Amino acid sequence: VYSYDDSTSSWRKRGNDIVGEDGDRLGSSGAVSLSADGWIVAVGSPGAGREEEEEGSDGDGDGGGGGTNVGGQNLCAAGLSRGRVDVYSYNGVNDGWVRTTPREDPIILGDSPGDSLSVVSLSADGRRVAAGTALLEWSEEAGYVRVYDRIGGGNGVNGNNNGMWKLLGGTIVGHKQGERFGTSLSLSGDGYRLAVGGWTD
Repeated sequence: VYSYDDSTSSWRKRGNDIVGEDGDRLGSSGAVSLSADGWIVAVGSPGAGREEEEEGSDGDGDGGGGGTNVGGQNLCAAGLSRGRVDVYSYNGVNDGWVRTTPREDPIILGDSPGDSLSVVSLSADGRRVAAGTALLEWSEEAGYVRVYDRIGGGNGVNGNNNGMWKLLGGTIVGHKQGERFGTSLSLSGDGYRLAVGGWTD
């Protein structure tokens, strides 16, 4: 994250690099959103939550072949990902970014392999985040979006990380198969309006 310095007419790096785990593809395909003041950032990882099945398994434990198929593709065999969204706040004392969403037991995580939940948009104060599915081009899924609120603990800036993230209002699901609803979205500054796009009419 960089901030602009008028006195030097240059961009200054703020804090450490936010680095994902191997294969997460953290921040790829525009999966980044800043709060209005720039001290909170939401980052999507479309490659997180990767799941693979053993050869010959169909995912039901009976040893049959096949796996979970969407659009003629075996999702588990392909090692496709559920996707995850993390929110970080800036700690000016340590000049670093602190994750406010748990990594060990992720809250903002896709449901199934191939969902790649990673499209993000933050409210102005950074206390509300919308997350949508970045489904693959051949996916026949409708797609979905979820919105989460930060409850308690301030906004997490400068070490105030005692709050937690909770789902707000349930899952918003696309209307029809193959719509790929949620591949683009925008949350209003106050967090009370949400625009969602898809790939089909």
